[in-house]
Amino acid sequence: MKISVNRSFYSIAIFLSGLIVLMSLFQSIISIRVGRNVLGLESFPLWITLVSVLSILGALVMLRYYHHKNYEFAFASATISTIAGVFQMIVILSMVFRIGALGNYYLIAHLAVVLTGILSSTSLIFSAAGKRPWLK
Repeated sequence: MKISVNRSFYSIAIFLSGLIVLMSLFQSIISIRVGRNVLGLESFPLWITLVSVLSILGALVMLRYYHHKNYEFAFASATISTIAGVFQMIVILSMVFRIGALGNYYLIAHLAVVLTGILSSTSLIFSAAGKRPWLK
């Protein structure tokens, strides 16, 4: 299914980005107020699943945008970063729902997300995307 990049695509992308920012802010406030006990809240598994799904959707929207604008290096590095992020989400969800022993891979998954995130961010500076005025 081909998703066209038009006005409604941008509206959805902006809405999704804003929602992810608000959810992150809310989660940070709750984490500050409750501390590590946030992991024991009854609603936490549902919350982390929702955040994970929306984060994946946000990443896919961004990938579609990079592909549409022909930012090949940014697209490739963001794809790798998204795959690392999905792996980390699977590890975290397996820990939350106590499925399997994937928790042993958390440090590796986190390191992969950080390193590929740095690569992806750097690619925006040195690719054609870096010539866009909104990045300056």
